Amino acid sequence: MVFVQQNRPAGRPLSVRQTPLDIDWDLIKVFLGVHRAQTFAGAAERLRIDESTVRRRLGQLEGIVGAPLFTRIDGRLQPVEIGQELLKYALQVETNSSRFLDSALSGLGGGSVRVSMLEMFAVTFGREIAAFRHENPEIDLTVTTEPHLVELSRDGVDIAIRMARPIRGTHKLRSLGRVGFGIYASRAYLDAFDASGSDCHDIIALSAHFAHADHEFILAEEHWLQDLKKKGNVAIQTDCYPVMMELCAANCGIATLPHFLARTNPDLVLIAGDHTRFEIDVWVVIRQEVSESLKVRKVLAFFTDRFGQWLKDMQDPEEPRPEA
Repeated sequence: MVFVQQNRPAGRPLSVRQTPLDIDWDLIKVFLGVHRAQTFAGAAERLRIDESTVRRRLGQLEGIVGAPLFTRIDGRLQPVEIGQELLKYALQVETNSSRFLDSALSGLGGGSVRVSMLEMFAVTFGREIAAFRHENPEIDLTVTTEPHLVELSRDGVDIAIRMARPIRGTHKLRSLGRVGFGIYASRAYLDAFDASGSDCHDIIALSAHFAHADHEFILAEEHWLQDLKKKGNVAIQTDCYPVMMELCAANCGIATLPHFLARTNPDLVLIAGDHTRFEIDVWVVIRQEVSESLKVRKVLAFFTDRFGQWLKDMQDPEEPRPEA
């Protein structure tokens, strides 16, 4: 039975049983899964097992430790003090397991690599990713499209492509290039806006919330949103650029969009004016623990070369649309 700690009597030290025991690796995987998902159901989905198995295995581990490992805070499971202490060792076990498999597969350089990138990158660059997989069948590539900035060690991500540069941590970092942005609207929206005589635009804004703060950066919107708010109101928010584009094309307002994405929709035009175009740096972040792995180096080389070249190709010197 899993027990979740609500509180601990003051002055009572936490301790781990000293009896030598063989701990099943599956118990540690469940511990990490619960930590990352913060719910039993989420951990079960991540680990592809049923929730009752997650609870049973966590209960086994807590029985070995002799103390609860998680407490519930605002409906989410958070590691207690001893759980936080064990977490760093569990991550080391996970890393060593990955290194063991890397060594076992070193002849082929195969294994699983998890990459996180924005959905708009994954969709537009999808054919190149498929080509890489055909060329390297020994690599099991997982591409996730979280809108937030993942925490690599916590979320089990090997490589992350971000429009933000980390300012702390031990992960490795490379620049991939830049993405050009502009302010777009549909022709129908602009015609209606001009006819209204209003100087107050409806704004479609990116809503990005981060569970951690390892970056100091400016979102694309912030290059212009503060000034624009003086003349407009945020009418709708989303955390997905393709959704922003669809809302913009559906006459909901103006939006900051990457040129390469906006040019795929013939209903959108680039708004003329000062400070309506700018570029955002793109970075690839590599989890330190796996950075020397052959399989990760293969994937990294692919994104550095082909994705970096793709970014250059997307920086078309021609205007993506006639300006409005």
